[in-house]
Amino acid sequence: MILLILKSLLLAWLITGFDPLKRLINLIPEGIVKFYTQTLFSCLKCCSFWVCLMLSGNIFLAAGTAFIAYWYDYLLAPKIKLN
Repeated sequence: MILLILKSLLLAWLITGFDPLKRLINLIPEGIVKFYTQTLFSCLKCCSFWVCLMLSGNIFLAAGTAFIAYWYDYLLAPKIKLN
């Protein structure tokens, strides 16, 4: 179970930080589809929830993974930014 959470978080982190995917999303015409696609692929919490839900099928595990991603964004991500 811990390995599944770790896989979900790493895959979500890879998806949210993958620039070619963001460029591809920018080619979608403006509208509700583009809005939700951009929101899903730019938010680590949302992406980790959906990735874990697809991998495990367990909504409680997916919610826990999103909670861990929230704390990662809140505590660690501001200190790791390399801008």
